[in-house]
Amino acid sequence: MEYEIDGNIYQVIIVKKRNKNTYIRVKEDMNIYVTTNYLTSKSYIRKLLDENVNYLKKMLDGMCKKNEKKEMFFYLGQPYDIIIVSTIKNIDIDNINKIIYVKDNKMLNRWLNNIIRELFYNRFINICNYFEEINVVPSLNIRKMKSRWG
Repeated sequence: MEYEIDGNIYQVIIVKKRNKNTYIRVKEDMNIYVTTNYLTSKSYIRKLLDENVNYLKKMLDGMCKKNEKKEMFFYLGQPYDIIIVSTIKNIDIDNINKIIYVKDNKMLNRWLNNIIRELFYNRFINICNYFEEINVVPSLNIRKMKSRWG
């Protein structure tokens, strides 16, 4: 099923489950997902989308901004452009034009891990100095996790 909002056509994917309610979501692929009961008709879904068109616009705009931000590279809170130069040996940062010159992605990731480790370790030591009870500084582990907090 397709749905048009402001001249743009979006794919509507209907997922039928044993639900009591109907849910509308927009995912990163810019498709509209409708999760609903088995007995719900397409005309009811279209009517529901028509009633919630402003909410859909808001969700689509938010997802566009999220996708744009995901494509950018941020270093210390500032967006930088990454230029891959195969002849370069060390990473070169142009802070004026916000450009990072790097040999390949592997070198960029290694450099970024070193910077992260250094920044977090300095902050960790600074916080540990506030506690008088700590005689031995605990170790600091940094891992890349998507769904864990704490």
